[in-house]
Amino acid sequence: MGDVLNKNVGLLILSQAIAISSVIGMLTFGPVVGAKLAPAAWMATFPVTSAIIGSATSTGMMSLFMDKFGRRMGFRLGSLFGFIGSFIAVQAIFDQSFYLFCFGMFLFGVFQASGSYFRFAAAESVKPDLAPKAISYVLVGSVFAGVIAPIVSRYSLELFPEEPVVGAFAYAAIVMLALQIPYALMGSTHKYSAIETEDMAEKPARSLSIIMKQKAFWVALVNCSFGYAMMGFVMTATPLAMTQCGFTDQTNLDVISMHSMSMFLPGLITGTLIIRFGVINVLTMGHIFFALAFLVALMGIEYWHFTLSMILLGIAWNFCFVAGSSLLTKTYRNSERGKVQGLNETAVVVSMALASLGVGYILMELGWQAVNQIAFSLLIVAIVITVLFRKSAHDLEN
Repeated sequence: MGDVLNKNVGLLILSQAIAISSVIGMLTFGPVVGAKLAPAAWMATFPVTSAIIGSATSTGMMSLFMDKFGRRMGFRLGSLFGFIGSFIAVQAIFDQSFYLFCFGMFLFGVFQASGSYFRFAAAESVKPDLAPKAISYVLVGSVFAGVIAPIVSRYSLELFPEEPVVGAFAYAAIVMLALQIPYALMGSTHKYSAIETEDMAEKPARSLSIIMKQKAFWVALVNCSFGYAMMGFVMTATPLAMTQCGFTDQTNLDVISMHSMSMFLPGLITGTLIIRFGVINVLTMGHIFFALAFLVALMGIEYWHFTLSMILLGIAWNFCFVAGSSLLTKTYRNSERGKVQGLNETAVVVSMALASLGVGYILMELGWQAVNQIAFSLLIVAIVITVLFRKSAHDLEN
């Protein structure tokens, strides 16, 4: 473990914890604010969709920016956008402006795009065989966020009695400034490459079209992007569904916080599981947990249904996302890192944007069960791609 938890990885874990503590509040209260300000009820999830679109439109450019100027500069630029977006969101709530609020969330999405590269920075800060552990350990930082978020919310929601949810977005603005500290202490993240060997370093960079011919690449991309889409689709709808069932804002936040912890706590062992049992087996475990999450959600709308479903959903996402990310690092050379990572992250946020864009309408018009049934159909696609291309992924892994 000592070889994994070096200075950079430790700071990235801290950065992940601080960052996600604000994201939890934004994702929990974004739909709530949207429901209050939106011109139509089905537009309630538009603010969250705006954040995802912000990520989708900036994640590729952020990857290329980091490739040229370094991870730290990219992280700093992202948090600057996050600060501006959070500040605008606060003002929009006071002004009761739905579209201004969506714009603030859009800018916050640029920060989310930059933060999505924490795990790759960690993979590049350790020896190649330790990359899966480094990725999973950074995600574990979000466990602390799951603990911090409910505590902070109880105080931040009291700061503005006339508009309680403003506190969550004010806290996010403070977080964006606090992140500059670990960024400043971070060293170079290019000491290692996730897969680079001396022989590969001498080979020229390939085009994306050639890289995309690898079947293993599609296993990685589909599980990362569809895993995020399934998770985001159901998670975005959950606070609204719970509100419809009479649960309070604080109860909603508690459930989402438990979901957040379940997303990242398995990171303590996911890297080890990948090294021991292989990527495909861990992806299969993730698929099983996704299926269980959707089945529990379809069983009923009591508190325990929402809670257990969210916990299972988080575990499923972790297995698919960490395993998919680990496999992705084996599909490119060091010189190809920026464009391949950018393409993968763009696919992730575009998938999540498309999922969240329609979830408000689906929930309002078709109901909670339809949300989970549609998510189930995405799972079937991910399973089919993984099964068809598993041999290619296994060969590349070895």
